[in-house]
Amino acid sequence: FPFTGEGCSTADDECWETMGAFYGLRKSPKWFQDFIAEVLVDKLKFERLRTDGQIFTRSPPAGMRTVVDLHVDDPLAAATNVLAFFEELKDYVLLKDTIVLNKKNHLKHLSKKYTQMQNGGYKTATYPEYVTETLELMGMSDCRPVSTPGVKSASKEEEKANDEPLPPDEAHLFSKGTGR
Repeated sequence: FPFTGEGCSTADDECWETMGAFYGLRKSPKWFQDFIAEVLVDKLKFERLRTDGQIFTRSPPAGMRTVVDLHVDDPLAAATNVLAFFEELKDYVLLKDTIVLNKKNHLKHLSKKYTQMQNGGYKTATYPEYVTETLELMGMSDCRPVSTPGVKSASKEEEKANDEPLPPDEAHLFSKGTGR
């Protein structure tokens, strides 16, 4: 949802049309992460882990624990009643079809393949094609691996300079590559 610019105001019954996709903005993933974190913590009473900010937990009085691993806009939830959680979440966000993992199917989520075992437990493994497929999609199949360098914090001016929409071809590629 768009925010109006400084000096603009809207009535509660007024709707604005956006002139570009939010998905193509460099800050879109952060904005969505901030929004969904607010929904999970403030409205659905989850706690955000300090050790991993994309994982949220909730233990209602009945002891039915819910754990949500959220990578940008791809939630993976484990709960006694996972469908009830997704029904709650639908009050705040539009969701893709929910896939419930059972003994008859498997689930690919980001780089992992989840399978339910006969004893009711789950196993997970990185599927080998993930890295190759993602590198090919992003046009980087011939890149060389390097260790992750430290990241210098950007100044407010640098952040503003980088806060511009991606060109359409890059925005399309970004949306395809994010959350694979």
